[in-house]
Amino acid sequence: MSRKNGLRTSQTNKNGQNNQVEIVSQEDNNPLPPVEQLERLHSFRPDLVDKVVDAALKETEYRHKLESEQFEFFKSESSKNRWTVGIITVSCLVVTIILGTMGRELSALGTCFFPIAIILTRLFKR
Repeated sequence: MSRKNGLRTSQTNKNGQNNQVEIVSQEDNNPLPPVEQLERLHSFRPDLVDKVVDAALKETEYRHKLESEQFEFFKSESSKNRWTVGIITVSCLVVTIILGTMGRELSALGTCFFPIAIILTRLFKR
């Protein structure tokens, strides 16, 4: 994937001539160099192209491995977070019921705001 950013400005000098300046920045995360560079490498030393392609293949395999490890990590963290939020919500509901039966309605009302907020957030997030 490559991305190109640029800035173009124009100014008029004292003689009325229009001067344009263009600044271009290009990023490329492709493991292979551009074809022109590969052709120059081939004309310089043909075996270097094979080495560059091998290195690019190794880098691609490493990137895929790293991305899959990151995906698995975030997936497991998301599952842990869901369980934690569920346990906290159930705990707050239990405390709310206990406080309500003890006659502390105001404390029960304050305690139940957290689970209600969590439930509403989960409903409207989807």
